[in-house]
Amino acid sequence: MEKLELIGEILPGLSVRDERFYLGITGFSRQPSRRERMEKEELLRLRREYGDPRGLMRKKIALVGSLLRKGGKLLDVGCGTGELIEAVSGFHDFVVGIDVSNSCVEFCKARLRHLSGVEIIHASADDIGWLFRREVFNVCTVLDVLEHLQDPRSVLKGIHEVLLNRGQIVVTCPNWYDKIEIAARRSPHVRSFSSFGWKKLLEKSGFQCRTVRAVGFPVLDVEPFAKYLHVLGMCVVIVAEKT
Repeated sequence: MEKLELIGEILPGLSVRDERFYLGITGFSRQPSRRERMEKEELLRLRREYGDPRGLMRKKIALVGSLLRKGGKLLDVGCGTGELIEAVSGFHDFVVGIDVSNSCVEFCKARLRHLSGVEIIHASADDIGWLFRREVFNVCTVLDVLEHLQDPRSVLKGIHEVLLNRGQIVVTCPNWYDKIEIAARRSPHVRSFSSFGWKKLLEKSGFQCRTVRAVGFPVLDVEPFAKYLHVLGMCVVIVAEKT
C-alpha cells in the first residue's frame, strides 16, 4: 500500500495541500527564533543521552522495544530523535511519530527517510483526539511526555480514542524523585507522580495496567528491584491496555 493511502486511513480526510504538509514538501527559510534555538539545544541533548550505550535512555528504549506488541499501526507520541521508531519500525506495518518540536521533526524525517513505512508529523500531543481517526492504532508509545503536560489526562483520553479495542499503550515517566527537581525549579517538567500515581492516572483515563516496573536505580540496579520495588526506581515504565 502506498504511503498516502496509509495516511488516508489514519487521518480524517486530506486535501492536496494537507498531503503536501504532512509529507513535509512545503517549507520556508528564515532566521531561527529563540524557541527554535532552544529546540535545537534540546535535540543535541537528546542525541548525547541516547548516544551513551550504558545510559538510562538506551536501557529504556531496549526495554520498551521488548514490551511492545508486534504488527499493526504504531503511534509514537513525542518521537524526539526517532530512536524508538528506528528500533521497532520493522516490526509494524506502519509507524506514525508526532512531536511538537520542529527541530525534532526535521531531524526524524532526515534520519528515517529510508524507512518506507514511517511518517513523521509536526503536532502536539493535545492534537491527537482530532488529528487521527478513531480506533485506528494497535499500539501507542508515550515516552517521557506526560510529565511535560498541563493536562496529561486529556491527552491520554485522546490516545484512548485513537487506539483500537484492547490496543496497547506503553508509557515512561520520571518517578517521584522528580518532585524535588520541580520544586527547586531545576526541571522543565510540570507534573510528577510516583509509579503508583502514574498507574492511577492511566486507569482513570480508561486503561487497564498490565505491567508497572522501573528502569534505573540510584544504588543497586538489579532486575528484581525494577519489577517489585518500582516505586524506588528512577524511571517508571507502564504497559496498559485500552478497556
